[in-house]
Amino acid sequence: MIGTIFYWILNMAVVGSMVGLVLLVLRKAKKLPRNFIYVLYSILLLRLVCPFGIVNGFSFLNLLPKGVIAKVDPATGEIGSKNSSIMLTNAIQTADTYDPLQQKSNGWTVAYQIGGTIWLIISVVILFIYLYWYIKAKNEFKKSEWIRDRIYQSKEINSPITMGIIKPVIILPIGFNETNPSYRYVIAHEQTHIRKKDNLWRMVAILLTCVYWFNPLIWMLQKSFFTDMELACDESTVRALDKNERKNYAKALLEMSATKPVIYAAGFVTGSGIKVRIKRVVSYKQVTLLSGICLLGLFLLCAICLLTN
Repeated sequence: MIGTIFYWILNMAVVGSMVGLVLLVLRKAKKLPRNFIYVLYSILLLRLVCPFGIVNGFSFLNLLPKGVIAKVDPATGEIGSKNSSIMLTNAIQTADTYDPLQQKSNGWTVAYQIGGTIWLIISVVILFIYLYWYIKAKNEFKKSEWIRDRIYQSKEINSPITMGIIKPVIILPIGFNETNPSYRYVIAHEQTHIRKKDNLWRMVAILLTCVYWFNPLIWMLQKSFFTDMELACDESTVRALDKNERKNYAKALLEMSATKPVIYAAGFVTGSGIKVRIKRVVSYKQVTLLSGICLLGLFLLCAICLLTN
């Protein structure tokens, strides 16, 4: 059982890596809104959790040489079948039959059993490390003092953060209040994180990292995802601000830039690249109707090419 699971995890890791590389290239385009890039991660998410794909002639997998990727009909286990509209992507190709999964040799079966056991143990260990950090932080923040609504203050932090998924709260450093010129921008930023449910997606990213820990690209994608999350949050927050207010927002970022980021919660300065964030905030431009239509078309093109087999 564990060998079968590990086999399909490896398959999804190969295809997910290809999608991840495309995503890393696209995010280099500075003129693309970060909210657009942020949404593109949903395509990567689907590739990493679902081994199935609709058969489509426009799939990026069609660009690969024959034999690199095999398609398996999930209903019959037949390789290369053209009778099904949904196929499993089989990049490893060490199996002889797929319904049930039977490897070409007993050596492969043993290898996947041993590899799967090691994979599962390390995945659980990494998960418990993340849980330990989160529970420790949550216990520390239980001492936080209530200010108003769902806003608290704590001496345990030196930068504002949003904690929690179901009932998220904003936690501010001691002494950071309405008298601080940055206060309104910080609160607006954290409320944007809450509205977009960023802590939920942060936890999903961490869980995927626990599953695909053996893939170095996943760690790179996690880092870029957290960075793009903050850039997208900045874009959504400054959308309602005028030019002078955006400059003040950038000053608030600079003021908080010396603080230490945390991985388990979204916050005003979590993620790297403060200089990039400041530049993008100051130079922010509203997306026009035409640009929005073009971006929607680009997203649909990416979905059609990257989500299909």
